[in-house]
Amino acid sequence: GLSMDKIKLMLLRKSRYFVLDPKWLQAILIRVEEKLGIPRGSPMFCHGVFAMGGMSKACFESKFEVFRSFGWSESDILTLARNSPYTLALSEFKLKQGLNFFMKVLDYRPADIASCVCILTVSSERRVIPRNAVIEVLKEKKLIRPNYRVSSCLSLTEPKFFNRFVLP
Repeated sequence: GLSMDKIKLMLLRKSRYFVLDPKWLQAILIRVEEKLGIPRGSPMFCHGVFAMGGMSKACFESKFEVFRSFGWSESDILTLARNSPYTLALSEFKLKQGLNFFMKVLDYRPADIASCVCILTVSSERRVIPRNAVIEVLKEKKLIRPNYRVSSCLSLTEPKFFNRFVLP
């Protein structure tokens, strides 16, 4: 079963789930629990339901295939899914774009990406690439440590990023 709080959250965010065939919702709940390995008591369970509710089994499999094409193991993919279920709801194009940049340009490993919840969900053009350019300049000028990674500053708001890295 689901707690009342989780049912309330689902009603508020995706009320249409409750007017659809109950077997459909039950299948989604089981898929989140069994395929993604997110237990019903986890805070991420509802997020997994929201992400999985918007995609077919074929779409789900094709997202996993994108990760496999970049050398990810099943374990790496499931770690990412448990930490950030909405990542699976991203388009294949956005997934490939993010994985290509982080793995091929910045030399990140799957474990690095899977452990940082927002890494693939933020905009490459508006956040990742510009911030990476700032970080690289600061490294060249030896103003920050050489092993500083852009993923460490992706969750900062624009003003906080500017105050910490641009204005000083």
